[in-house]
Amino acid sequence: MRLIKKLLAAAQQTKQSASKLGVGHLLYYHVVPPMMFPGQQALFLNGAEDIFPNYTIGQDGAAFSLPENSDEIIQTSEGL
Repeated sequence: MRLIKKLLAAAQQTKQSASKLGVGHLLYYHVVPPMMFPGQQALFLNGAEDIFPNYTIGQDGAAFSLPENSDEIIQTSEGL
């Protein structure tokens, strides 16, 4: 249970840092444990989506394009 609490705190801290640093989009990848059940995503985010709304919880096959000379972030695939 301690590990799960630490992971949830890490998600919250990462989003706070991303917001302060002006990050355009936050991609979580290699999420452990994998989100397989309804409600797991909400538990993982723990309200952090209110702090930093531009995020993706990655799945296998998720892809993004970062065009040259642009601040644009384009999600080209949501994954499997």
